Amino acid sequence: MDTFDLSRRLAAEARVDVELVQGDIFASDFSRADVVTMFLLDTLNERLRPTLLAMKPGTRVVSYRFGMGEWEPDVTIDGGAYDAYLWRVPAKVEGEWKVVIANHPGPTLRIEQRFQKVEGRAVWGERGSPLRDAAIRGAVVIFTATDAAGMLHRFEGVADHSGPMMGVVTPANGGAPRLFVATRP
Repeated sequence: MDTFDLSRRLAAEARVDVELVQGDIFASDFSRADVVTMFLLDTLNERLRPTLLAMKPGTRVVSYRFGMGEWEPDVTIDGGAYDAYLWRVPAKVEGEWKVVIANHPGPTLRIEQRFQKVEGRAVWGERGSPLRDAAIRGAVVIFTATDAAGMLHRFEGVADHSGPMMGVVTPANGGAPRLFVATRP
């Protein structure tokens, strides 16, 4: 019995709902996967990286022993002789966004992104300020911005690769949370 057949048998015995596919990873369409596990050399991981980054935000990518080049893992697990790595495909949020909060104009955001790391600037009325505590965890986008009066607001939303960013904004002074929608102009 080869390893593929063994994997299928073990998954069936464990009653794990999983679709196992054997094929050429560079020719196969696995864009619908929620989890991708790999045991490939660094050079192959890096070659596959653009395909992985185009997958649905939040898709989990796991690699044993080999990294993904400049794309740092979200989690590194000590595996003894070799480590295991976990990445979550980040939403693509780089660019300019116009924010509306509860049907009122909010800030304009200018976001720069390098994989799951983001930084940027919010312009709210006449006031511009850097985004604080900005992060992407799969499809979840979190940052804090300063409004025109100098008050901080914490944004937590969800984005995909092409649609709007939607979520909740909460004033730091304890005010009521409100819904926001951010779109690209």
